[in-house]
Amino acid sequence: MGERAGAELDPNNDDTEVCGEIIGAAMHGWAVSGVDRQNLIPLLMLSAILFYLIAVAPGFRHRRGLRLAAVAVYLAAVAIALVWVARWLLGS
Repeated sequence: MGERAGAELDPNNDDTEVCGEIIGAAMHGWAVSGVDRQNLIPLLMLSAILFYLIAVAPGFRHRRGLRLAAVAVYLAAVAIALVWVARWLLGS
């Protein structure tokens, strides 16, 4: 926090260069996204587990639809994993 601590309070401070670098990096895909490829499959698997647990909860009305959604999300995760493995094996 040392020298940057007071930078926000300085009215003469011009951070347009830093902002331009951040915007440029985001536009070119260099910034870290919220969901990257490595976290997509675990996220889908956890979503499927969550959907299924909610569907079997007592008193929940839409059990069948949520169970079908859980199966669909699980199958999507499996399909994505199989595509990634196939691309890895083929070397692309």
